[in-house]
Amino acid sequence: MHKALKKKYPHSIGKRLITGVVAAIVVIAVMIDMFGVFSTFSINIAYDKKSIEGIIDLAMRNIDSDDLLECIETKQLSEKFRRSRGILDEIIETHDIHYIYLIRPVENGGNGDMMEIMNGVTQERLRKDPNARATIGKLNGDDFSPYIIKTVLNFIGKGDDILYFLNKSSYGVDYTGLKTIYASDGTPVCVIGVDISIESMLSKIFEFQIGMLLSAVILVIMVQFIISRWLRRSVVIPMENIESSAVDIAEKFQVSTDPNDIVFRNPNINTGDELESLSRSIMMMSDEMKTYMAKLLYETAERERISYELSVAATIQSDLLTKVFPNLKECEEVEIYASMNPAREVGGDFYDYFMIDENHMGLVIADVSGKGISAALFMVIAKTLLKNEAQSGKSAAEILESVNNRLCENSTSEMFVTVWIGILDVRTGELKASNAGHEYPIICKSGEKFEYYKDKHYFVLGGIKNMEYKEYTLKLREGCCLFLYTDGLTEANDVNEQMFGMDRVLEILNKVEDTAPENIVKSMEKQVFDFIGKAEQFDDITMLCIRLNKLKK
Repeated sequence: MHKALKKKYPHSIGKRLITGVVAAIVVIAVMIDMFGVFSTFSINIAYDKKSIEGIIDLAMRNIDSDDLLECIETKQLSEKFRRSRGILDEIIETHDIHYIYLIRPVENGGNGDMMEIMNGVTQERLRKDPNARATIGKLNGDDFSPYIIKTVLNFIGKGDDILYFLNKSSYGVDYTGLKTIYASDGTPVCVIGVDISIESMLSKIFEFQIGMLLSAVILVIMVQFIISRWLRRSVVIPMENIESSAVDIAEKFQVSTDPNDIVFRNPNINTGDELESLSRSIMMMSDEMKTYMAKLLYETAERERISYELSVAATIQSDLLTKVFPNLKECEEVEIYASMNPAREVGGDFYDYFMIDENHMGLVIADVSGKGISAALFMVIAKTLLKNEAQSGKSAAEILESVNNRLCENSTSEMFVTVWIGILDVRTGELKASNAGHEYPIICKSGEKFEYYKDKHYFVLGGIKNMEYKEYTLKLREGCCLFLYTDGLTEANDVNEQMFGMDRVLEILNKVEDTAPENIVKSMEKQVFDFIGKAEQFDDITMLCIRLNKLKK
């Protein structure tokens, strides 16, 4: 048995399911606990807000703000001041609040201070501490945190809204509400504050949390016991049977190569749920794998046949392109060499050269869109048409127009071909050429450097019917060299996705000392494939080079 099939895993599916359920219960309990805490806190805070709002409203109705301002400025207590203070005493006696007070923030060297004005005091507190009442005008910043002083300084006189916040101090944790009291002329007089202790509420929330946690622990223990027994019977045992059946399938596939000899053990799961469905799926999968094995055996043989046929096709295509140079014995004035390196088994690039008559030579280089068999078939058609039209005596432009229309007839493949074609008069060196979307030719006049001849590009062949093409004339002298190529050369990429490029092609050509066509083509081939290195060749690379050694007499 394979080692991976023998391996025992410490974390069984049953343990993981139980752990998952327990974790889910714990998470749910924590979420319920948090929700309960949040809800309780929110409800109590909302209630405290309403209480604070009512108490502040009651107190402010019994305070004469103008009289209060005068008392603050004179530090003298008026009758109205005493009556208002009595109202605050009644409020703190009759309402469940911690403090009610009037304070005024004071700027003091940038830190700020707090002035006492008035507070409400219960009789019981007065008996215990006769000095519990606030002294009007007294600075008592020590009883307030810097944060509270800064908050009141920033708040006073900024509107009629009540400012609510949690206030934790040495006196306990309070929920505080502050509101500005204004004089009749709109001058901020002071701030009235009401503190409601929330320590009892926090204590109740803590007790609620403890109760929830204890309940969750008990629930987890009970659920774990019940689910572990249920999982063992309903999940773990059926899964073990399915695992055993799967191991049996794997072992038989390892030892047998004939699908007809394989018989699998059925796990026979009848749980009426997804496990039964999984069991049936495994058996269906095993049957499908047997079918796939048989199909794979057939397809492997078929691929070997196709590979052989592709090899034959590549040989045939290679035979269509001349590999032995020179072979035009009737035109010894011209030296020719070419090469074609397909990106796949068969390609879409091609070159051709042939005698039209005893004084005129046809030169062709072309690049079919796409790659593979379809491009190779299109290449054969285009190559045949171009040669047939050229040997009928037509000009370069007429050849392209005729072949373009022939390729467009009943064409549904959406393929096209770029073509450069030239007709060389070997008596005069006059080359009449036309370019259907192909790369620029490169020419080297005798004794000079190679240069791109940037001819006009007309539309590709096989794209649009009835296109017009024009030709141009080059004058080749004895010793002139012409280099033609496809875009697979200039657009070749290295492992860093850098292109070979037009400049590099020109640089290499001008460094070649021996301008014999064979030497030029082979030097360029070596350079480009050294440049590509381990990168994938993504396009066919084709080159054709001719040199006019002498004019025909």
